[in-house]
Amino acid sequence: MTFRFEFSECLTKLLTCFAESNKTEPLKVYNERWTQWINNNHALIMAETTRLESLGYKGNVIDKMYKGGRFYFRTKSKKEKKQPCQREKYIHIGSSFLKMIDTHTERFISESLPPAQGFVNFCQTHSTEEWFKTEIKNLIQIYDADTSKIIMKLKKTYKNRYFIHTRKAILQTSSTPS
Repeated sequence: MTFRFEFSECLTKLLTCFAESNKTEPLKVYNERWTQWINNNHALIMAETTRLESLGYKGNVIDKMYKGGRFYFRTKSKKEKKQPCQREKYIHIGSSFLKMIDTHTERFISESLPPAQGFVNFCQTHSTEEWFKTEIKNLIQIYDADTSKIIMKLKKTYKNRYFIHTRKAILQTSSTPS
């Protein structure tokens, strides 16, 4: 079953051209020009009517063309559709690194310091440790990214984990009966 009956490509181009050339006209002028356009393109309109009726369309084809020209084709944009931008490759942080972040955030939440300060403390605390250096080198090699991009990803991950832990702490204290 067909729910949407579209005009032929030829008629669509003619209708679009007519609608765009008359889009700023007042209704009275538009209707006069519409009548002229119908008379000038009578053979094409009859062929289109026959085609649409053979497909199962039961409505008034000229009324469908008028509404399409008046309300759709005249406002239809000629701009090319923008291509969606390429997403950056996702940088996956390993579970051992996440566990270290979780351990640090749980301790840091109890001191009630902001997450940015917690991240700085986390980096200062673990920057001398071999596993920390190795993990960052691996991330740089695997994702072919510069150090600043990896640090920004780690900072975002740290802040997200911090947020999760603060929400858990709030829920636990609010659900504990007094």
